[in-house]
Amino acid sequence: MAEGLSLQRKLALAAVDAALASYGERVDGGTLRRTYPARATAAGWRIPVNFPDQLRRMDLLAENGFPWTPPKIALVDRPPFLTWPHVEEDGILCFLPSGASVDSSRPADTARALLGEACEMVQKLAAGEMGEDFESEFISYWGRSSDDALVPVYSLCATDGESRVIYCWRGARFTLLADTREELEKWLRNRLSTKRDASFSIEPALLVALDHPPRPSQYPRSGAELAGFIEQADPDAADALRQLLQGLPQRFIAAFCARTVNGPAFACVSVDRPEAPRWPGGRGGDPISKGFRPGNVPPELRLNRFLGGQTAKRPVERADPSWVHGRDQDPDAGSLRERIVVCVGCGSLGAPVVEFLARAGVGKLILIDPETLRWANVGRHILGASDVGERKAVALAHRLRTDLPHIDVEALPFRLEQVLRDRSEHLSEADLIISTTGDWGPESLLNDWHSAIGRSMPVIYGWAEPHACAGHALAIAGKGGCLRCGFDAKGRYQFEITGWANPTEVQEPGCGAVFQPYGPVAMSNIASRVAELGIEFLVGSARTSMARTWVGRPARIRGLGGEITPHGLHLLAGRPEGEFVCEEPWPDQCANCSVRAVA
Repeated sequence: MAEGLSLQRKLALAAVDAALASYGERVDGGTLRRTYPARATAAGWRIPVNFPDQLRRMDLLAENGFPWTPPKIALVDRPPFLTWPHVEEDGILCFLPSGASVDSSRPADTARALLGEACEMVQKLAAGEMGEDFESEFISYWGRSSDDALVPVYSLCATDGESRVIYCWRGARFTLLADTREELEKWLRNRLSTKRDASFSIEPALLVALDHPPRPSQYPRSGAELAGFIEQADPDAADALRQLLQGLPQRFIAAFCARTVNGPAFACVSVDRPEAPRWPGGRGGDPISKGFRPGNVPPELRLNRFLGGQTAKRPVERADPSWVHGRDQDPDAGSLRERIVVCVGCGSLGAPVVEFLARAGVGKLILIDPETLRWANVGRHILGASDVGERKAVALAHRLRTDLPHIDVEALPFRLEQVLRDRSEHLSEADLIISTTGDWGPESLLNDWHSAIGRSMPVIYGWAEPHACAGHALAIAGKGGCLRCGFDAKGRYQFEITGWANPTEVQEPGCGAVFQPYGPVAMSNIASRVAELGIEFLVGSARTSMARTWVGRPARIRGLGGEITPHGLHLLAGRPEGEFVCEEPWPDQCANCSVRAVA
């Protein structure tokens, strides 16, 4: 097979050779390696092109993935980097979107077409067009002019609002910006897994709101240029800058939030306090107070001397919730961020449901589960070996706080009845409760409590049928039947999809230790349905009680020794292959609901 691919590449290169023979020539391997050291280039061709302003040479480069990946085009005769947009440091022209695909069976046609597109771009660039792309793609160009050796900067700051003082924490691995101390400290405690009373060295910084981003020729290259740039952008921010620099910090960060046609973009400049010059055998005096008695340096001179320190342009990566959950494009992100969800059960079904909700952007999660993670759980649980021996709720909460530091996750490693007795406010203040225990005792208790408080929030019950061949997400809202309306007195569901002649639980070599044999793949279908229904209730697109059922493949059910129930056959009518989701209204037929309906 490898020989066949090698032959295909050779034939493709030969086809391009033939297509370019009349107006281009091959570039030798040594020249390619010297000119494009960061590229895995298999072959290259140099083509002279007469543009209206001058003759320019262009290199067509076939990288190791050619002909399955498109060739790249480089402009050999070009102005200095960042004079034109879409031209990288080594001259590669960026005119194809990331991941663009090509027809590998027509390499010569692909090469000619891309050369044509590249020539059109160069002609526009030489004519002074496309300069606005420096602004619409500001993050990329600012990043290309930055010092990559510095630690990354993350921002939790809001993208709206005026210029303002913000807060900064500088660590060995990253720098973090936030609008408030409280927000910054919470994020750090979650991400770094520190104690609640941990203290952090937090410094003030400045955020300057820009109506539009600067172009490369406007990027500040020194502290003095930074001060001038801020003065021109926002005189009030310049006054704030002077006030913040009175304390002469070791490093000061000025961040920018610029509005582009593609959304808000962040960047920053750091200024380091000038260091005293080093002399043989010691150090020189403080460059800021030089020539003056301590404390007598005129404020304006002290500011100018501080701004003479080393500066660095630094890219800023957004880490705020709106960006993390949908890159500003999720219309539900803001609503979900204000919601509180209680999740009862953190097992192989409950844990992925919790993770789905967290990654969807739910602002606060309260996890209830008394059980400990065992090695037998690891194969189908989102927690792993490092968490064995830990309470599931505690370990899951720790993981989510670390992975998504902006959310709140609280663990209650207790039985549900204990929480209802001692901490019922955690449930009564929730916007939604999700139970995935699959245990009739605690779930019937939850149902009775829910009815007693007037169903002030919806409750979703999620569970899997044997072998995870089918699964259910049952929502009990303010109106309609309760959980008992679809179950008998011992908790047997009346609308099951599968039936089993033999026991489906397996006994472990221990007293009372039984389990349902199933893997994580089938369970993922059920978990996504439960989480999906929960999100619909949280954002208001679902309001009434309903039963949502996922039905697996009948062939798998029968292969495991099961049968399809009459209700399952009814749902499968017209869909014999299975693997679908259906939704049905929930009845109100139990005695409690009949009394409630009359009342």
